[in-house]
Amino acid sequence: MIHKYALWPLLAMILVVHAGTAGATSAATVADPPSQQPKPFAQMELKVSDGPTGSVVARTRYLYCDPTGGNHPHGTGACHDLDVAHGNLESLPGAPGKPCPGLYAPVKVTALGDWRGQPVYFNRTYRNQCVLRISTGPVFQF
Repeated sequence: MIHKYALWPLLAMILVVHAGTAGATSAATVADPPSQQPKPFAQMELKVSDGPTGSVVARTRYLYCDPTGGNHPHGTGACHDLDVAHGNLESLPGAPGKPCPGLYAPVKVTALGDWRGQPVYFNRTYRNQCVLRISTGPVFQF
């Protein structure tokens, strides 16, 4: 006859093995989330408005990078320049060295969003469209 306390070690071992396999199953379930679209590394709302106070209606475009998307007409080039500048709009490569007229026709630009998890806010007024273009390249060309 088997003593009733002799089964406890066997029962405890069965419970440990069962808990280990149940934990492995649930861990695998948690580790494999359902298929989703990849999140872009950058997502920004870009605005350009003319006039000294931005009084003319602003043009707005949305830019997504990695993968490129949104309604920006030069998304691939804009994402490339943002990548070169590591998301810092003050460091965009632009097109330096090109001459611009001295005409004063201010253009205000704003960028709001994030770059690889870092918040981005950029707000600047340029002397005219030409200076904007050579300073920021395709990012604000729309």
